[in-house]
Amino acid sequence: MATNDNPNLHTDETPAQAQSTLSLVREALTSTALLLGAFFAASAVIFFSGMKMTGLADRLADRTGLGEAIIGGVLLGPPLLLAESSCR
Repeated sequence: MATNDNPNLHTDETPAQAQSTLSLVREALTSTALLLGAFFAASAVIFFSGMKMTGLADRLADRTGLGEAIIGGVLLGPPLLLAESSCR
């Protein structure tokens, strides 16, 4: 009979232990998939909201004649600062 030199290989697991391990792996994969899905959904919302905000700010700058730099600094600056201040 050959000896097992690999400490990570558990040949003495009972079927119940193996099923429990398999269940934990399935839960971890499900959690990871859900977190990745939520991350990509939030990324899409942020991306499209940013596109919409910049388009609206550009139109507002054209209509008011204030200039894109002023409108960008006044309207687009605060949301960016809020995102950074929440990380501190």
